[in-house]
Amino acid sequence: MTSMPFDDPTCPSCEDTSTPLLVTVNGVEDTSATLTKTTDAIPDWYLKRGVYSSLPAHFTCAVEYKVPILPTSKPAGSTMTLVFDLDEATDGTFLAWWATSSSLGVDGDAADAAYGTFANRGIVKTRGATATIDLVPPISYTSEGRTYRPHLHFVLWDSTRSHWSQADVYALHFDRNPTPPPPAATATLAAAPVQEGEEGGVDIAMWTVIIVVLIAVFTAIGVRTWKKDV
Repeated sequence: MTSMPFDDPTCPSCEDTSTPLLVTVNGVEDTSATLTKTTDAIPDWYLKRGVYSSLPAHFTCAVEYKVPILPTSKPAGSTMTLVFDLDEATDGTFLAWWATSSSLGVDGDAADAAYGTFANRGIVKTRGATATIDLVPPISYTSEGRTYRPHLHFVLWDSTRSHWSQADVYALHFDRNPTPPPPAATATLAAAPVQEGEEGGVDIAMWTVIIVVLIAVFTAIGVRTWKKDV
């Protein structure tokens, strides 16, 4: 996967503003990740496919997307796991996602080729507000003369109205290989070397010297007393 300059916003239908979102990528925190809401604009390459919705065709054609009941299996070839929290989600919220796929091409390919048949997709169920997504690493793509950074789209299921909320479609941009933080500095206390003959932290040699001195003092006192008596 090559490095190249990217255009903003994150995707052709994305709003101009985005908000930071803490994401872990394969267990490593990515502090550069951002979340962007999309507009109702439909990309040109969607229209060329005959798609006149902000959601891909499988939302209409695939049975499991009509009314989500269970999470779907992760895509074949998945080597990346994303974990993030959403303020908009409650425990058990269904989230449907889709992304380009590195198994189909390389960075900079045309959007139509990079997404292919949208095989890099799935439905997950949040635990609390946390979403965990297994996917094939996405690639950047070009559309309408612009190059867009790797990202993932998702939409939440509105259980009240029983539909995917097209008013709340998001694009999540993240670093595919975030740099792990440096290990925290830890202070270590060097243990004092244990001297031979130490017991309970008291040096026997020191006590020996003290005892010898005391014996000498008491001996001197005793000799003086004896001389006086004599």
